[in-house]
Amino acid sequence: MHYTRFVAALIIATATTACARSAELEAGPTVYDYHVVPEILGYDDGGTLVLERGVFFVPTNHDDSSSALLRLAFYRITGNAGPGATPLFVLAGGPGSTYFDDILTIRFREWVEFYREIGDIVILEQRGASESVPKPVCSSAKRLPLDEPLQLDAVGSLLRDQVLGCAEEWRGAGLDVGHFTMPQM
Repeated sequence: MHYTRFVAALIIATATTACARSAELEAGPTVYDYHVVPEILGYDDGGTLVLERGVFFVPTNHDDSSSALLRLAFYRITGNAGPGATPLFVLAGGPGSTYFDDILTIRFREWVEFYREIGDIVILEQRGASESVPKPVCSSAKRLPLDEPLQLDAVGSLLRDQVLGCAEEWRGAGLDVGHFTMPQM
């Protein structure tokens, strides 16, 4: 019963803040704007995880704050270490993959329970992955033949052609691929 009241109070308090932030964003986000909503994740074993799900807006080019905006997704999980504790920032996934896919697993919840003793946990999505926008998608997938032995030269050639084709496709769609590099992450 007390847990239900706590969750209801958390939702009302955060929803009030989220509504205020939504009104600010209606005119269009500006650099470093953010939007956060509460979320309660349910697990197969009946356990739950209370967190905040959000997005914030960053320039595509860190050297030019007037460049086009990217929307980066994140989760924030409140830690148990108290005020002043150092937060743990986790850069989710890798090119095309995400930590967000794991968030509904019991193993992830166990990982969270361990690390939240250190401080808050902020899981930040990478540019171009999962829920971040824009999410460049490559339509010209190339496949290796499955009916012959794997040849290292063929793999290298195929991957090179794939990367060059995707970069050309993204440039054609108006994306600067230089904004999706490790230094810009």
